[in-house]
Amino acid sequence: MRGDSAPARDAESAHRLIAAAQSGDTAACGRLIELHQQRVFRTARAILGNDADAQDAAQEAFLGAFRHLASFDPKRDLAAWLYRLTVNACRDMTRRRTRVGTAEIDTEALVARDPGPFEATALQEQRDLTRRAIARLPYKERAAVTLRDLEGPTTAEVAVALGTTQAAVRSQVSAARSKLRRYILGDRRSQR
Repeated sequence: MRGDSAPARDAESAHRLIAAAQSGDTAACGRLIELHQQRVFRTARAILGNDADAQDAAQEAFLGAFRHLASFDPKRDLAAWLYRLTVNACRDMTRRRTRVGTAEIDTEALVARDPGPFEATALQEQRDLTRRAIARLPYKERAAVTLRDLEGPTTAEVAVALGTTQAAVRSQVSAARSKLRRYILGDRRSQR
């Protein structure tokens, strides 16, 4: 019984926090940032490839959130809305970066554990290979596979974040996974 009421309390607490932020409570705004900043940053870093751009995108996402917070329906999922704002900020930065000609992917978010001394070289090679493979993906596929496979929201949540359908997300993730396999296998074969 106790576990059943915890999600309800969490949702009720989140609704109160959002309502307080909407009424101008700066402490509530700060708490919302604290609760979501790591997820927003991780998502942006995985999509954009480096900490500096990810920090800029996360800041832009939160600025957009607070700019439009008054019109946000507290019954909606705040995390999904923030994902969407983050993806939009990343897309804008990618467009700007494409004009400049850079496309670097940081795969630190891809590996969650520290390597042992014998794994370090192999792990770095895998990171470099993965970085190159992700960088070759079209933006929509890169965003979809990053959100779905690295951050872990449901397909429905990714669809909301990307402003598309669940079918489109499934298609983009499938295509991205297939291309990543081909890129990685192709790169490994060419190194032999």
